[in-house]
Amino acid sequence: MEITRNRIALESIFGVKRNADDSWDYWLDKENKIGYIRLTSFTPSSGRDIQQAVVKLREQGMNGLILDLRFNPGGMLDMARDISDLFIDEGPIVSIRRPRLGQEHRMDGKSAGSELGFKMVCLVNGYSASASEIVSACLQDHNRAVIMGERSYGKGSVQNIQDYDGGKIKVTIASFWRPSGKNLNKSSTGGKEDEEWGVKPDKGFLIELSRKERDDLGEHLRNTEIIPRRDRPAKKPETEFKDRQLEAAEKYLREKVRASR
Repeated sequence: MEITRNRIALESIFGVKRNADDSWDYWLDKENKIGYIRLTSFTPSSGRDIQQAVVKLREQGMNGLILDLRFNPGGMLDMARDISDLFIDEGPIVSIRRPRLGQEHRMDGKSAGSELGFKMVCLVNGYSASASEIVSACLQDHNRAVIMGERSYGKGSVQNIQDYDGGKIKVTIASFWRPSGKNLNKSSTGGKEDEEWGVKPDKGFLIELSRKERDDLGEHLRNTEIIPRRDRPAKKPETEFKDRQLEAAEKYLREKVRASR
């Protein structure tokens, strides 16, 4: 068997379901023009791919968008900056502080190329970390999106790997701070629920799942990514999965869209 080596570009942008040609359908509610984009990681192509999907939806009359960052562990900082900048007008996105050196670097967004003409909901949960928290915190602090779901992970540290005694050591060299100036990093606090860290859903939009619901949700989302075989009948799930967080986001946007008509 001969195998040709090549670069494999993994998807990081997913929609509601696959089309016949295996591309993604990003319409959750086509009648009310509500789109859905799930971002699973921040890879080198994520910024370009999500911009292309958003532009296409907007050109087709999108009224509302759900950005799903649940189970997203993060990734490249510059992609978090670019994706945040896509959805806000201008202003601060995130600050990187190095307290021992007395340094702070702030990343700002620009008006050019911003996609602003639609309502947004951003879904997060306890597995949304790092770059996911940069984006969701930015959208929340700029009042660009309603944050729904569960509190994020609280990974707001910048780390560097260095050689040490024949092995490697991971050193925290800086931390991320929200546009509002609030802390993102849980380990910089006592980790208590009433302390300031991570990204909390907006008031009235906390939708907690049981452990089983969360596990079932993760499995359901993974299953939607699979491209089915064409030489076999489509396999139907034993029971229909109910995503309570997504349903709440869709209901919220549908009401907003209808109220604006």
